[in-house]
Amino acid sequence: MSAPAPEDLVRIVSGEPTEEELAALAAVIVAVRRQRPTPHPPATGTLAGGWRSYWHTVRNPLLPGRDAWRSTFRR
Repeated sequence: MSAPAPEDLVRIVSGEPTEEELAALAAVIVAVRRQRPTPHPPATGTLAGGWRSYWHTVRNPLLPGRDAWRSTFRR
């Protein structure tokens, strides 16, 4: 007796995709489904004197993630 065949997770219903196109589709699906850590800003504490802590009062915290490069333009 053989094991039942697994259901298709992705089914192509139209067209004739190449192996490269299927690999690109799989990479996109994996990237979208990937778990991302919860971003958290740095802990605020007593500011050090001088220029060492100047950045802390001027800019927003850097957060990772999709479209993070655009965050510098949003105010």
